Amino acid sequence: MEHRRAGTVEWVEAPSENFTGRVRFGPLSDRGPINILAMEFEAEARTDWHSHPEGQVLYVVEGRGRIQDNDGTTVEFGAGDVLYTPPGQVHWHGAGPDGPMTHFSLTTGGAAIWELRKVTEEEYGRKTPIQVPRERDIMLSVLQALGAIGGSGKPKEVITGVGGLLGVTGEQWLSKVNSGIPRIDDRTRWASDKLKNIGCLDKDQGMWYLTDMGKEFLYRSQQESPRDLNDELWNKAMEYRQNLPS
Repeated sequence: MEHRRAGTVEWVEAPSENFTGRVRFGPLSDRGPINILAMEFEAEARTDWHSHPEGQVLYVVEGRGRIQDNDGTTVEFGAGDVLYTPPGQVHWHGAGPDGPMTHFSLTTGGAAIWELRKVTEEEYGRKTPIQVPRERDIMLSVLQALGAIGGSGKPKEVITGVGGLLGVTGEQWLSKVNSGIPRIDDRTRWASDKLKNIGCLDKDQGMWYLTDMGKEFLYRSQQESPRDLNDELWNKAMEYRQNLPS
């Protein structure tokens, strides 16, 4: 048994390369599988973007704070609240603008994985999630991006083309899924799988190819609205999925 009396926790300054503002660490336990760390944040102080290999639990001791994931979803919390981020989810957390905040951090699986990018003032003040185009709104753009590069290309070329056609912003490119790839990249790849299922493109040896059916949709896009064609492509993909043997 070990008994550590009040006032014996050794507080240290958090490194500026991973934090904005003044933050202090108070290690409570680093023995066994669980690492428990007390963290004090001055007003507006916060971590940089990071993730944890096996997730993280935060217990808020006092004050008010904010936590945000890489989709831009922000949660404001207060004393007594418990927050959980799953394994690999990129996020940041820190104090609100009106005063300091203290929480306990409970993790397993080793040290945090830092993204090497600071939380900007715009990100800190964000209240609404970053809106990234849905799969069903990407379908036609995948075919158009392939057509623009001659009917065949590497996935990354097509994804870049889709981003250009849809006007994807730098902030939207930074929105990532848990595996760490941009959300627009992930959704474009899923959309391409659905297009392959319904015969609009082929994939072979790391390349994507327009089919005759895909070219037909491109031709129709000169007279018909993108929304209508996206809806038609999406409905075909859903029909294909419903008809798969169970």
